[in-house]
Amino acid sequence: MAALPEISPAELVRAIEAQYDLHVTSAPSSLPPGVHSRAWLLATTRGGWVAKLSNQVSDPLPKLERQTELLVYLNRHAIRAPQILPSSNGSFIATLTIDQIDYPVQLMEYEILSRAQPETASDATLASIGELAARVHQILEHYPERDTFVADRHKSANEWGAQDQGFWPLLPDLPDRSAIPHGEQGWLRTIDQRAEAYIQQRYPNPAALSLALLHGDLNFEHIQFLADGTPYLFDFGDICWGPIAHELAVLFLNTFCDSAMSFSQWEALQQRILMGYSAKRYISHLDQAMIPLFIVNRVVARARYAAELANEAGLAIDWQGMKRTYELAEYLL
Repeated sequence: MAALPEISPAELVRAIEAQYDLHVTSAPSSLPPGVHSRAWLLATTRGGWVAKLSNQVSDPLPKLERQTELLVYLNRHAIRAPQILPSSNGSFIATLTIDQIDYPVQLMEYEILSRAQPETASDATLASIGELAARVHQILEHYPERDTFVADRHKSANEWGAQDQGFWPLLPDLPDRSAIPHGEQGWLRTIDQRAEAYIQQRYPNPAALSLALLHGDLNFEHIQFLADGTPYLFDFGDICWGPIAHELAVLFLNTFCDSAMSFSQWEALQQRILMGYSAKRYISHLDQAMIPLFIVNRVVARARYAAELANEAGLAIDWQGMKRTYELAEYLL
């Protein structure tokens, strides 16, 4: 995948001022990069904005256009999400040309946000997260482009399709297999094989589940809060059509892995979020019963993705992070 180029603050400012009706009033401040993007905070004559530069390979223009249309739709329906500033010609996506290559650039309104911590989040905060997920699913039932996502079966299969093979077969090819202690490799193999069998035996017919247009990567980083307590949702790069059980499974898995919660704390957190969700949208007993299966399915998918990435790029595996996901799988199995 093509890497994003180095960009000088002066280049960025020239590109922004040439395409937007504003002036940058101070040097851009670099923000932590994303996996496929870079961002800067800009102070301008029209307030604070975040300039996001995307990788044109992983985030081609049609994909960014679909995401932008979705953000506009959500904001119009009282879901707070990034507000995109149109350029001088009315486009929500500008370009920054470097070495004769065009890179997509967007300006998103800068918001002061706070992030809840899973271990200390109040019942009200957890309920509001569940309510937000339910409201998004409800609102997107009437999204004009909904059928486009429904028809994209390849994307859906990539996001939540049943894993037909575990992580273990990829282990011998890892460039740094020694990162996984020898004494724990047997444990990993056992859990991996149990997870594979569990998925194959219990994976449901999706038609029997409640389906919706999913955010695809809910977590406490992508759901933050404005000063008045309103939830603010962003990063729709994994949006797809699928079971709400998968959406909630991803949220619960991410929450466990991004914290030091015990299993009992995690179970209590799930119940509070589910109470918030069910207060806004019906969730069946079958949907709830399938959440553990989709968590285990995601654990295996994440492990395989990490291994494939490590093999392709010669990178080391984050064993401690992977180990925590497999500890959760073992708990659920």
